[in-house]
Amino acid sequence: MKLIMLLLALGSFSAFAAKCDELGQKALVDQCQFDQIDARLITTYQNVLTLVDRRAEVLLRTSQRGWVQMRDTQCAAEDYLFSPTLETVNTCKIRMTRARISELNLILRRMNH
Repeated sequence: MKLIMLLLALGSFSAFAAKCDELGQKALVDQCQFDQIDARLITTYQNVLTLVDRRAEVLLRTSQRGWVQMRDTQCAAEDYLFSPTLETVNTCKIRMTRARISELNLILRRMNH
């Protein structure tokens, strides 16, 4: 079961991007890609939570809430500084969410060793 969750969490992002690219407009593509990567984040995060005890779950929930707040604030700052467009916000959120998924996947890999 742990191996299946790890493989799902490590899945490729390219299938998501291919579906979104069919939309055409960059803002719509960025929003679509963010929605899909955010769904992947939720799945990966939930996979981690299924493997930990109650204490670790509380810590991870607190960490995840803080991370979401930090991501949204960072991306709002980048949007303000660099370009007042939705594309900038979504591009930032995609970048940061991919990094968070990598962090959660590292936790999964460490737990499976």
